Amino acid sequence: MFLRWTFLELDPRETDPPAWIAAGAVAITVLAGSNLLLARDASDRIERLGPFLEGIVVLAWATATFWFPLMVAIGIWRHLVNRVPLRYHPSYWALIFPIGMYGAATFRMGLAVDLDALTWLPKATLVLALLAWTAAFAGLCLEGVSALATNRRGDDGQTVAGRS
Repeated sequence: MFLRWTFLELDPRETDPPAWIAAGAVAITVLAGSNLLLARDASDRIERLGPFLEGIVVLAWATATFWFPLMVAIGIWRHLVNRVPLRYHPSYWALIFPIGMYGAATFRMGLAVDLDALTWLPKATLVLALLAWTAAFAGLCLEGVSALATNRRGDDGQTVAGRS
C-alpha cells in the first residue's frame, strides 16, 4: 500500500479508512511476538530465538508507529486539501481497532523488552481509541436519525401520516 501511495498518482477517494487495517495487522504481530518474549522461560527454543524475536517485535512496532502519522497526514490531505467530505460510512469503524490494538501491543512490548519510556503511550492510545469510537458511534447515530427522518418524509416532503 505504501509503495502504491509513494510511486503512483493517488486519488483522494482511494484513501479510505480500511487502509488503517495494515497498522492493526502489524500491531497484532507486535502483540504476538511480545507474548512469545514474555514466555521465554517456557521453552528453550523460544529462549534461543529471544534476540531475533525482540528485533522483529521492535521493527514491527516501529512500522506500526510510522503508519499512524502517515494515515493522519493522508486523512488531512484527503479531507482538508482535496475537500472530500467527511461523512459517516461504516468503514470508519475499521480505524478504531488498529488504534486499540496498537495500544495493547505497545503495553505488552513494553513489558517484554523493558521499555519503561513507553508506559504513557498505551494510555494515550486508549484515549484516542475511545475518541474514535465515540466519533464513529455519533456518526452512526446521526446517520440513523437522518435515515429515519428521510423515511418519515415522502418524496414530496410530506410526512407519511399527512398523505391521503
